[in-house]
Amino acid sequence: MRLIQLSDIHLTASYTKLVRGSNPLKNFKLALQEVISYCPDILLITGDICHDESKGGYLQCQKALEVIPNSVELAVIAGNHDNPTLMKQIFDRRIIVGPSELNYDNARVLILCSHFSNHDEGRLGVEQLDWLKERVFDRRYRGKPLLIALHHQPLKVGDKFWDSIGLIDSSQLIEILKPIDELKAVIFGHMHQHWRGELPGRKDVQLLASPSTLCSFPAIQPCPLGKPDTSGARLIEIDKQGNFNQKLLRWE
Repeated sequence: MRLIQLSDIHLTASYTKLVRGSNPLKNFKLALQEVISYCPDILLITGDICHDESKGGYLQCQKALEVIPNSVELAVIAGNHDNPTLMKQIFDRRIIVGPSELNYDNARVLILCSHFSNHDEGRLGVEQLDWLKERVFDRRYRGKPLLIALHHQPLKVGDKFWDSIGLIDSSQLIEILKPIDELKAVIFGHMHQHWRGELPGRKDVQLLASPSTLCSFPAIQPCPLGKPDTSGARLIEIDKQGNFNQKLLRWE
């Protein structure tokens, strides 16, 4: 399984409006060309798709995604700059809107919605956490590598600002995930930067933040590629033997 994660696109209803000094649609289209070059099985967008939470912004996203080959599965989850109801109404059947489960021959991906209406912080909520618990403990998938994705970072990252707008029910999420032997990584966005950590109590499980396609925020950790200010994404691969590999992607 090969997955490309894009995040924090921040489209608007306007083709020309700048967000934080950049044209989000132009940057998104450049990112999609990078995606195509890696021939992924899945393109996952981990939130903040539409900065103004408009119908026009989501329609622009759907139109731009038409360049992605039909062989690539498309999935999206809502961030704090999103409207989950509009996403479900506007995106066509090809685009999977989380929460959802993506199942492949050699891996599973559970995508979670951490959108918390009218808040920058994220929240999964009791109902979604119960759904997650049911899915991760499903014995039919024992031994099958598992990847979890959401928008908000699921623990404190060592920065006062980001720690104030993280996932409110992170401790509940971590307690559910800790005993899951199949878990390989938790991926997220929100922070507009590369960040890498590990699940508390599980040094074998990586926590990975993807850069934004729009713009970068001041880095907490050094960029491994020495390009902290450029647009980026993350490549995730799980091979037939269940081995997990990831790679930070950057482009000008």
